[in-house]
Amino acid sequence: TSTAQKVALHTSSGVQHFKGGTALQSAYTESSAGDTIYLSGGGFNPPANFDKHLVIFGAGHYVDSTLATGKTIINGNVTLNENADLFYIEGVEINGTAGSTTNHSVDNVTIKNCKINGTFNMPGNLSTPSANLALIGNVFVGAVYIANVENALISNCIIQGNIADANGAVISNNIILFNSAYVLH
Repeated sequence: TSTAQKVALHTSSGVQHFKGGTALQSAYTESSAGDTIYLSGGGFNPPANFDKHLVIFGAGHYVDSTLATGKTIINGNVTLNENADLFYIEGVEINGTAGSTTNHSVDNVTIKNCKINGTFNMPGNLSTPSANLALIGNVFVGAVYIANVENALISNCIIQGNIADANGAVISNNIILFNSAYVLH
């Protein structure tokens, strides 16, 4: 039982606890914009979409840092919808893709110290751009596509794929393992 999935939802009215693989989905359903969700080590199924401003903290994804707790793993995609402005997530491994759907404007998103085992994608044509994306200290197993983002920061990440369609992005202090002549614009 010490490695069971546990989630704590911190709201303005107190703290609620949830257990099991669907604990993240249950906490999301009970949460309101601005709430904080804490994930223990273990695997969690995400909701179909994140459509509210939340702060999510996991126990981490590096084996050396999570020896006592186990890694926090989200088993599925993390898809942000338009009402997820100010979304913040830190310390989780995502076994799926992450980002938004085509031309959804999701502003002020921060993804920090996470591992994304799929592609990070915020697609679109800038007709309704997302603004102020921060990708800091992450490991991206796939590529990073940010065609619908203005003013992005990609810093201190390990990226095994490429970075494409960056518009007004600062790309600094990263390790990029993709070998290509693809040009950023």
